Amino acid sequence: MLPWNRGVPMGRAVTTPPTSLPQQERIILPLPRGETPLVRVGDPVSRGQRVADGNGDPLPLYASVSGTVAALDTMELAAGGSCLALILQNDGLDTAADPLELPDDEDALWDSGVRLPGGRPLAQAVTQAAPGLDTLILSAMDREPWHCTEDAALCLDADAVAAGLAFLNRLLHPRRTLLAVGAGQHQAAHAAAPLDCTVMTVPQRYPLSHPQLLAESLGRLPPGQPPQEGDVLVLPVSAVAAFGAALQGTPPIRQRVSVAWKRGHALIDAPMGAPLSAILEAAAAPDGPLLLGGPMTGSPLRHADGPLVPGITSLCVLPPRRHRNGTPCIRCGRCAAVCPMDRQPWLGIGHCLHCGACRYVCPAAGYTPSKEEVLV
Repeated sequence: MLPWNRGVPMGRAVTTPPTSLPQQERIILPLPRGETPLVRVGDPVSRGQRVADGNGDPLPLYASVSGTVAALDTMELAAGGSCLALILQNDGLDTAADPLELPDDEDALWDSGVRLPGGRPLAQAVTQAAPGLDTLILSAMDREPWHCTEDAALCLDADAVAAGLAFLNRLLHPRRTLLAVGAGQHQAAHAAAPLDCTVMTVPQRYPLSHPQLLAESLGRLPPGQPPQEGDVLVLPVSAVAAFGAALQGTPPIRQRVSVAWKRGHALIDAPMGAPLSAILEAAAAPDGPLLLGGPMTGSPLRHADGPLVPGITSLCVLPPRRHRNGTPCIRCGRCAAVCPMDRQPWLGIGHCLHCGACRYVCPAAGYTPSKEEVLV
């Protein structure tokens, strides 16, 4: 069992009602995996209409607004690289397509178009888990401190979570179905009561919400073994809620984005393809270096002009960076005291989650990022 006293004690953003992004004049739907467009320039589209089919990982793409296909052009992505994209001119009418109808088998996972945070298809993760799975774990805990996307998915979309969970239980027949909630997530724990699963409370310490650690602590997975090899599947509640909504007729055309900065956070509900700059503006976030993800493990965002795409669930704005003179490791042992894998980071021994907890507590300036570069 994982020692619960490991990790960094961190606060948690309290979920508040999300702010809806004002209507955007143009919506950009990238096709980064070579998706095949099903519409042409000049075609009218309705909200929820299937506008592209997948290629490689065969996930479809659905229009998030109604309007007209204004262009099919190459665009630069915020995280780097470029690809072909559908550009929709919003007509402001919000005309809806017919409700989505999914098959009653595992093909529903692919046709739903749902992706996990980070972009991996939900269908890929589920189909790798064989029927007769030992433990299915849903996590309502956000991976990073001060974000609240997963908490909001359970608190605000409990009916959709229940629909998605019922489908997964029927498909996988797990021996145990667990729901991981943080010790401070009282509203989420209350919302989970009607679900067909066992609620497990996890201490509010970073990075105990990491899927590997949840699989080891709750699913009794041997340390260091990948969950899929140990008959344990860990899924974020937000993806299960999105799949449940697709089963109920609504494809993943909107996404909540948790925006965090030092001493502030906001939850924005936005259509897929909306500019990230508009999301940051709606959040009233300050200027500063941007991260795709959270303060501990997020990756630099090149610019905020790119669109919201499936898998982007959190953004972080850092304070301006300050130059610090580097000092060597002083062998103080603080990194070992917080390491969730009980390793000695300065020696590089043992399995590493790359969670950043050791860097956060390290007092050696330059050896790790300044604490002023993360949220405190």
